[in-house]
Amino acid sequence: MARTAFDLDLAPKPSSARLTALRYARRIRDLIELARLHRPIGIWLLLWPVLWAVWIAGASHPAPRRVLVVGMSTGAWTRVITSFPHVERIDIVEINPGYLQLVARYPEVAPLLSDPRVHIHIDDGRRWLRRHPEATFDLVVQNTTYHWRANATNLLSREYFAEVKSHMRPGAIATFNTTGSLDVLRTAQEVFPAAFKFRWFVYVSDHDFRTPPDVAFARLRECRLDGHPAFEPQLPILI
Repeated sequence: MARTAFDLDLAPKPSSARLTALRYARRIRDLIELARLHRPIGIWLLLWPVLWAVWIAGASHPAPRRVLVVGMSTGAWTRVITSFPHVERIDIVEINPGYLQLVARYPEVAPLLSDPRVHIHIDDGRRWLRRHPEATFDLVVQNTTYHWRANATNLLSREYFAEVKSHMRPGAIATFNTTGSLDVLRTAQEVFPAAFKFRWFVYVSDHDFRTPPDVAFARLRECRLDGHPAFEPQLPILI
């Protein structure tokens, strides 16, 4: 005998604890998809950069005002950049327009699409830089795919790094995901006076920008996301 809508009213209703568990399960599933943990490449390219790479870059510059992001992807680490207190403009160059729809689905990152400081350009990073020689930045953040994938060297070559360097203001800092390649560090050292590697990221500048921990932590504690501190004042910052 087929069930009807009336039968549904007679079925046992889930407990409040089960409903809460279901809600958390859906949220965890969404966060896993957003961080791309279900993809082998996701945890290295998106989750870890959110946790430390962008924070380190931001804490190493006293007051980044204009920022370039090459590769928005799901937008999580660009969202981090919006928390920096001095940021006035963020230019994002993303080659895949499909990410705009993905970002819009998640409230954690959807504010990027309405933030007046954020300007999204659907284009190739190298081509966009060449077409905008007048654009200069205090901070450049690039999180690209594995170095051994086809065409990845278009954004990891000496020529490309030289192009990025020409768009960096005095004292600017840039960071690139090496995806574990020491060749990327060596290439960066051939272009920039200062180049350091921390975990999978290379940080470069025209000067030795290494910052004392107490100064870096003080800068991070100034970060605000949606009006709230990005870090709890009473908690230590772990990098």
